[in-house]
Amino acid sequence: MNAYNFWRETVGIWGTIYFAIIFVAAVAYALWPSKKATFDKAAQTPLIED
Repeated sequence: MNAYNFWRETVGIWGTIYFAIIFVAAVAYALWPSKKATFDKAAQTPLIED
């Protein structure tokens, strides 16, 4: 195995793991119970009439 293939596979594996962790963190943030009020308010923003 040459150096290019080694780094390509290594970066591919760790990149996938990195983005999976970021995805799980984003979903956890969005579903965290204390954030419900913030997201409910943001969801109602387009419906507010001035």
